[in-house]
Amino acid sequence: MSLLRVDIFFLIVVKKQIFESCDHDYECSATENANVCRTNADYGNMALCLCDKGYFEYKLNCIPGNFWSLFYICECHFRRGEDII
Repeated sequence: MSLLRVDIFFLIVVKKQIFESCDHDYECSATENANVCRTNADYGNMALCLCDKGYFEYKLNCIPGNFWSLFYICECHFRRGEDII
């Protein structure tokens, strides 16, 4: 009589948000476009969930980066009493 060995593995899916500590990219899935786990000198070289390449963080969201160059000259028009966004 032979015994059948069955190994059961449970995969725990961890969904971490932007700026939460992480060990692997697959953990970073709770914030859209923040699927990268990497160290960042600005945060004490901790590994954190950060925005994907081409996106930047704004109010804990990752939004597409600007396609203009860094030193692109633009015009700004303000009206008195309006908030700047």
